[in-house]
Amino acid sequence: MKKYRLFGVISIIFLCIGLTYKYFQTDTFYMIKLGDFIYHHGIDFFDHYCWITKLPYTYPHWFYDLFIYLIYSKSGYFGIYVSTIVTYIILCLVIYYVSLKLIKNEFFSLVLSIVCVFRLSMFAVARAQLISLIGFVLEFYFICRLVETGKKKYSIFLFLICLLIANVHATVWPFFFILFLPFFGEYICAEYLKVQKNFKLKIEKIPHIRLLSITFGISLFLGIFSPSKICYTYIFRIMVGDSQKYLLEHFPLTVIEHPYFLIMILILCVVLIFTSTKIYLRELFMIGGLIFMSLSSIRHLSFFYTIGI
Repeated sequence: MKKYRLFGVISIIFLCIGLTYKYFQTDTFYMIKLGDFIYHHGIDFFDHYCWITKLPYTYPHWFYDLFIYLIYSKSGYFGIYVSTIVTYIILCLVIYYVSLKLIKNEFFSLVLSIVCVFRLSMFAVARAQLISLIGFVLEFYFICRLVETGKKKYSIFLFLICLLIANVHATVWPFFFILFLPFFGEYICAEYLKVQKNFKLKIEKIPHIRLLSITFGISLFLGIFSPSKICYTYIFRIMVGDSQKYLLEHFPLTVIEHPYFLIMILILCVVLIFTSTKIYLRELFMIGGLIFMSLSSIRHLSFFYTIGI
């Protein structure tokens, strides 16, 4: 068993090293300069590197900008490349660990984790999303452990992740709360709507729902501890703005261009229809929500390939 897991860890590490992009996106250079300004002058909510003077700027990933600058100041672009590899490895190993804990099947945990390694390679760049994805995978695991055990330490872990994402990648902070919704949805269906089980669907009254609700409620106020000031407003500003017309990552998903997305959905359907496998209602809500989010915006594919797997 230990040798099998060691093989899995080594395989994931080598795959991550080989799949990490050796070039930087243009955003990386801008983040280095922003980190430089934050380090020397702090945050003043203005963009000092635009030809339009006094253009407001909200620093949505100020902590990651500072992190990247500090690495660059010590070891240059090579240091940023190495840090991207390390972060990518941590993300994939966290996925492997969570898979082992939740799936409880050595073979499938390794296979699904390796699938994640390949599919997430498109996101293996020096951007804040790698850090936030680690946080979301751990969040999902801690929510599962909280409703299973009722231990308050998992609430504390969730608070810390909420604060981390609010400061590292504030633009995706609302997704922290979306991961709670399938659990609330199953509880409501079981408790109030009296939805009945069928031969494929499992429904249970989520245990420790009160602690989960308290954790959710307290987390809603943690966004005020981010100096970016956009945790509560960004998602609404994006929905009513023009970014979906001009920014590639906000474009709706063109399904035919992403065959792996279709293959994964097909595998899910085949397993549910032609095998005796049952699915919890919260899992169905989660998968359905992630599919909908991915279809609405390409950037959400990363959530589908991590949480969805």
